[in-house]
Amino acid sequence: AMRDYQPHKNNPYWLERTIYRRVLAVVRDYDRMVRDYNEILHETAAGDGQPGSNTPGDPVARKAERMDRLWEDIRAVEMALIRIPPEYRDGVLRNIQYGGWPKDVPAHLNTWSKWRRRLLFLVAEKLYLV
Repeated sequence: AMRDYQPHKNNPYWLERTIYRRVLAVVRDYDRMVRDYNEILHETAAGDGQPGSNTPGDPVARKAERMDRLWEDIRAVEMALIRIPPEYRDGVLRNIQYGGWPKDVPAHLNTWSKWRRRLLFLVAEKLYLV
C-alpha cells in the first residue's frame, strides 16, 4: 500500500502532515513534470496556434512561466536526490511514486525508510516549505 503517513517515533525528518502530503505529490509528479518541461522546450512557438483559446497574453511568455514553475519543482527533487547515496536513489524515488522496494539491492528495510524520509524532507527544504 502507498504510505501517506510517516513514522513519528525518533524521526528527525518529520514533516507537518500538510507539508508531507504536498511534498509526496511533487515527488510522485516528477516524471510527468520532466516530460511536460521537455515537451514545452521542444515545441515551436509557431506550432501553438490554438483556435478558440480565450487565454489572453503571449503564449510564449505563458510557456516560459510554466517552465519556470515546473523547473522549481523538478530542481527541488533533483537537488534532494543528489544527497541520497547513488545505490538508493532510484529505489527511494520509485517507492514514493509506486510503492514497494527493489529486490536486487541488499539493504535493510530501515535503511530504505531512512533514505525515503530524508528525501522527502530535503525536497521540502528545497521548496522552502520548512
